Amino acid sequence: TVVGDVPAQGAEDDPWEQAMEQCQRLGAKVVVTCKGDMTTVRIEHERVEMVEACRLQLAYATAFDVFTEDGKDLLFLPPGARQMQEAQRATRAYIHWDKASRTVRIFGKECERQNAIAFLSQAVRDLARL
Repeated sequence: TVVGDVPAQGAEDDPWEQAMEQCQRLGAKVVVTCKGDMTTVRIEHERVEMVEACRLQLAYATAFDVFTEDGKDLLFLPPGARQMQEAQRATRAYIHWDKASRTVRIFGKECERQNAIAFLSQAVRDLARL
């Protein structure tokens, strides 16, 4: 069972959808349950190797980076929130920001995550100059 944040996406090249399709091709039964902020994924198959293969696919699809640059708190002000939305549109990464913990998580393919980090780093530098 994999528990955590699962980014909501809808693109045809969505890593989550690709992982789910791969699990189905392997013959695994995957049950996704959402309760509040938590999503639980249950993987069932007769062979543990297939469960592990599915788990790895889903772990890759839900991989994320945490944006930790100094000054990241500027992103939680209104101009910074607009920058995060723009970064999400420009890079195709899913950017999840939590105001309570001041955490920015970036989901997506590796290249999309790296592009989003670069975009947000530049945004922080720009916001610091204001």
